[in-house]
Amino acid sequence: MGMANVFIVRGDESGIVMYIEMGAALASGARVYAVGKCNNVTVFHFHPSVKRVNSFADVLDDLKTS
Repeated sequence: MGMANVFIVRGDESGIVMYIEMGAALASGARVYAVGKCNNVTVFHFHPSVKRVNSFADVLDDLKTS
């Protein structure tokens, strides 16, 4: 099975969702997006390879332009 090229995480207020997967995505070199108002809850969100955006539309716009 191949690795994903893009990983999108939508955080929540508890700050405990999908961070193992997010770390694996970062380690694999995938593009990582943190979406929504809770995109700054954990230290993973501030990794230099993570783009913090407000909406899924922002992710699509970024993917189209890069």
